[in-house]
Amino acid sequence: MNLAPDFRMRFIRRTMVGVATLGVLTSLAVAPAFAETEVVSFSITPGTLGLETKTATSFDAVDFQLSGTPATTDSDYVYTVADLTGNLTKGWTVTVAGTDLINGTYSIPVSNIELSVEGAVLTAGADAAEDLTETSRAALSGTGATILEATGGQGDGQYDHTVNLEVTVPNGTAAGAYSGTLTFTVTAETP
Repeated sequence: MNLAPDFRMRFIRRTMVGVATLGVLTSLAVAPAFAETEVVSFSITPGTLGLETKTATSFDAVDFQLSGTPATTDSDYVYTVADLTGNLTKGWTVTVAGTDLINGTYSIPVSNIELSVEGAVLTAGADAAEDLTETSRAALSGTGATILEATGGQGDGQYDHTVNLEVTVPNGTAAGAYSGTLTFTVTAETP
């Protein structure tokens, strides 16, 4: 019978250790947490919208003709348009305007220069070239013709664009060297 008090003591000791452990765990669970919030920020500097000639235009000579089918000469012009502005809501437009081709007092009207596009190729960026709108064929003028367009935030990146230029030389045009100016311009969409 002496075992009973010893058994009771062990039970009381175990119960007290359990209650003490539970008390420590409970106090750890409700201990207040300390935290700080740090605001971080940075800027992305916008780039530019630009156009650059990749290959210059060079036309082959044609023979003088008095009648029949007018002579033509053509050349490819390749340029790069790059939209690195970071503006994801605006697009851009490429236009080309020209002047008459002049040889002293003789001229070939700018409207005798016709262009056709051969497709834009994405060289850097995320927007696909298929998102661009191209003009398939147009006669030039002094006021400009739209040949490539990216709308509503499309066109982010860099694109190579090939344009074929064909000059129709009217019969009876005086022999000599003719020259004029073609102006390719890229313009950002207005808000």
